[in-house]
Amino acid sequence: MQRESLVMIPGTLCDERIFAQQAKYLRRHCNVILINYKDLRSLKDWPKHLLSKLPLNFSVLGFSLGGIWALELLRQEPQRINRIALIASNAEAASKVSNLRSQKMWANWKVNGPKSVVDEASKKYFHHDLHLMKHLPLLEDMALKTKSHVAKMTFEWAAKRPCGHAVISKYRNPILLVSGEKDTMCPKETQKKIVQNNSFAKWIELPRCGHFIPLEHPKKLNQFLQNWLNTPTSNTKIYHELHQ
Repeated sequence: MQRESLVMIPGTLCDERIFAQQAKYLRRHCNVILINYKDLRSLKDWPKHLLSKLPLNFSVLGFSLGGIWALELLRQEPQRINRIALIASNAEAASKVSNLRSQKMWANWKVNGPKSVVDEASKKYFHHDLHLMKHLPLLEDMALKTKSHVAKMTFEWAAKRPCGHAVISKYRNPILLVSGEKDTMCPKETQKKIVQNNSFAKWIELPRCGHFIPLEHPKKLNQFLQNWLNTPTSNTKIYHELHQ
């Protein structure tokens, strides 16, 4: 039996290291494909570039902004995606608030550098100060290794992202949503909206948890993902034909 391929897309100013514990655990169960933003040159063309390099069929997991990219892959070629998982992410369209947030982050980056952006934003990302102290060095290093043009485009993607509710509401394969109870960036209302519109979606909310679920609760997330990968899928060919 052919092993499942799992594509993992990180969030803003993150690289594949954000999934270090998940990748190590899940490689026993599937072929893990870790994505980074080093070849991000065009917001319009990058999803097509990714799809051209990925297997014919795969499951996809997106963390934070990576979930918005995952929904874009689903929008473009739904028949290729076996399952989708949104970790601390949502299907909301860009708003004035998200646009302003992105503008402030880019302005801070240009004036004070990537470390300042992370240090300012991370105060809102972790529920426990101990988690912040433990993981801040990694977040800073990932940001420092992010090229300026990549940072600018990821901020722009956050500010311009399309609504994903229409595409995910039609999807008829397993959908996993994992959010933190204390995550102000991804409130429970955004998760409820997906679940209400699609009976294939399963939502898990972690108590006393902030935004960085892969770092804050790696073992729990590993188990959730393993169960999700073990969930049977429908016939993707039938799904494709129904949505032509």
